[in-house]
Amino acid sequence: MEPAVAIFTTRGGPLSHAAIICREMSKPCVVGTGARIDPQSGTVIGEEDRVMRRGDIVTVDGGSGLVWGGDTKTETRELDLGLVGWLQKILNRSLV
Repeated sequence: MEPAVAIFTTRGGPLSHAAIICREMSKPCVVGTGARIDPQSGTVIGEEDRVMRRGDIVTVDGGSGLVWGGDTKTETRELDLGLVGWLQKILNRSLV
């Protein structure tokens, strides 16, 4: 699990071993996908019989619980310090 960027499993739930270890390692994890994994051939068969092979790029969204074949665009957002700054003034202490 250590060299992986993210993990998804066929079975399991929020208290499964994979989910707990991934939380400790700060890695995205989706458990209980129902995908069929064939370790001998190195393939994963997902919804609509989509086949992913060892080495294919997949995107794992631990927040939504979704796994996509391929790479997806990500978006980085800046923290809006307007509200934080306002709260810091009211509380008279730093929140960041």
